[in-house]
Amino acid sequence: MQIRSMTKATAAVAMVVVIVLASFTTTTQTPTLAASKSTNTARPSALPLRDNVDYNDVNNFGLELMRLLAVRGNVLISPLSLWSSLVLTLYGAELMTQHEMEEILHVLYVRRDELLRFLNSVEGRRRRMRGEPDVLIMEQKTRVFKENEFALNTSPAKELWDRLCSVNFTMPEEAERRIDKFVQETTYNLIPSLVNANQLRGTLMAMDTASCFKSDWRFNCGKVCRSAFYPLPYSQPINMTMMWVRQLLPVGMDAQLQATVVRMPFYSWMSLYLILPLYTGEGAFQETLDALDSWTLKHALKNLGCYRIEVHVPRFKMEGDYGNDLIPCLRQLGSKFMFDAKKADFSYFADSMYATNLNHRVFVDISEGPTAAGMASNVQLKSSFPSEIPQTETSCACSHITANVEINMPLKKRNRNACRRGRNSNGNSGNSSKAQWIRENDRYCNLCLKFNRPFVFLLVDDVDDIIWQVGVFKSPLN
Repeated sequence: MQIRSMTKATAAVAMVVVIVLASFTTTTQTPTLAASKSTNTARPSALPLRDNVDYNDVNNFGLELMRLLAVRGNVLISPLSLWSSLVLTLYGAELMTQHEMEEILHVLYVRRDELLRFLNSVEGRRRRMRGEPDVLIMEQKTRVFKENEFALNTSPAKELWDRLCSVNFTMPEEAERRIDKFVQETTYNLIPSLVNANQLRGTLMAMDTASCFKSDWRFNCGKVCRSAFYPLPYSQPINMTMMWVRQLLPVGMDAQLQATVVRMPFYSWMSLYLILPLYTGEGAFQETLDALDSWTLKHALKNLGCYRIEVHVPRFKMEGDYGNDLIPCLRQLGSKFMFDAKKADFSYFADSMYATNLNHRVFVDISEGPTAAGMASNVQLKSSFPSEIPQTETSCACSHITANVEINMPLKKRNRNACRRGRNSNGNSGNSSKAQWIRENDRYCNLCLKFNRPFVFLLVDDVDDIIWQVGVFKSPLN
């Protein structure tokens, strides 16, 4: 009887275990995907909503996109500007369109109101020129341009009211002037134009971001010298003008990035960070790019120490002008539905809309004088069932760079006190493996660093470490 009762007890326990496992399997199995459209699918099961946007979200998006573009040569993009326009587009997305955009922008399950709160906080950080309170030196603005006759849903119309601007997209030349005027005024004409009339035909909504930066260095940067630059892919050295700085600056060598990092600060809590791989060659440069993400960058910047160093940095102007061929990059990152007329779902704005055009223009002028930077982005939404499909023009995703007007001129003889050439060093000839060398018995500095081969540069807000611009300088001729 005792054995029989134990057997019954064991069977009862087994039955309970089976029931519990069955219920667990039932609750955790993949849910059936419901369709909002004939080709769209429901969003995957949601995790708890996040209460905030982190600066790492912006940085990770920008660095991932930069890596995809770097295979083409020089790169200059604004992670913050492009991210902001895409976030405004995400604001109207639903289901899988929303899920894919959240993933590439690194804001998975962030509340809609939190997205706007973050944009508001960025736009509220207007910084002014020292001694000239009427002159802004750092600013970002966003606008949502809406077709006059387009019936935007009530909720987003209320939530976006301070950004909404009604325009007549049926007159594309007028709409082009309105958008370009907003960009010109915000960037102080650093970005003179962003869109063209052909693209705007049939547009229902356009999400625009414009921002600018201008400031002086926090140290004396008045000297220049002539030096050779060794481009990638390998070619003949190119003689160009370089800024020459001998100063106490934060610098460090990071093992994960396999690179030397230098911080060159501006007034107004902004800095230019320069990242130079420790070793030459395309392989070493690509290893640094592959290792560069929000976490490794944060680690590298936190471990900089102040040393008196001599730095040679190219003086250049660079412009990134990107169009619809950024779309394959976003698809490669994982956002495929938003550009598909049959699958896109922006029903929080209105039914039957999809993203058609994307524009992104960036400018930076790095010199011994004030540094200026301008950024602008535009994403357009149109009807999935237009009465006629407009013919749009697409521009090539490329970066145009002019190092200086004296490029390829022969090197001039110069005074040793103006720019020391390091003839006895081991480290900065064209065939060198190391990027820097230590100066012994030098009363001026103990480290010399020449950015005379491909490097990465970042314009960063030191208050919260948001990347405003990131660029790859491979050649003065690209």
